[in-house]
Amino acid sequence: MISTGIALVLTAYLAAALDTALAPAWSIGPARPDLLALTAVLWILAPGRPRTFWPAALVGLFADLQSPGRLGVGLACFAIAAYALTGSRPRLVAAAPWTKAAVIALVVAAIALACGILRRLLGEIDLSALSLLVRGVSVGVYTGAVALPILMALDWIPQPRWS
Repeated sequence: MISTGIALVLTAYLAAALDTALAPAWSIGPARPDLLALTAVLWILAPGRPRTFWPAALVGLFADLQSPGRLGVGLACFAIAAYALTGSRPRLVAAAPWTKAAVIALVVAAIALACGILRRLLGEIDLSALSLLVRGVSVGVYTGAVALPILMALDWIPQPRWS
């Protein structure tokens, strides 16, 4: 159990470091892939993991620590999205990579939109609802596109067969 926790922290730290270092290079207009949200969703969809949303909440805490805003917004958005995703997790673990990429795009778009709306309600950002919607959808689509090659590579790794 400790090794799983350490792997999660290291994965989230690597995603945060790459997200910070490569964000200007990967940006297309207002969109850039959200590697922390991708990490959270991939961790939830990983086969052999327990059906829990706590790993995604921990990654949301990493997102909070990375952002200049108040703590708790990212944690809440990531945890709620992961909790909603755990219900369909048994069907998604065995799904095709493009299906998982579409689900990742939807979940990441929901996380980005929810975090944007909450930060607007808290007075941290001053963007219109249309700007938040465009940014959320573009971040979700971009992250889903980045996730597809990762999912295809993970799909090629043979899974143990249980009799």
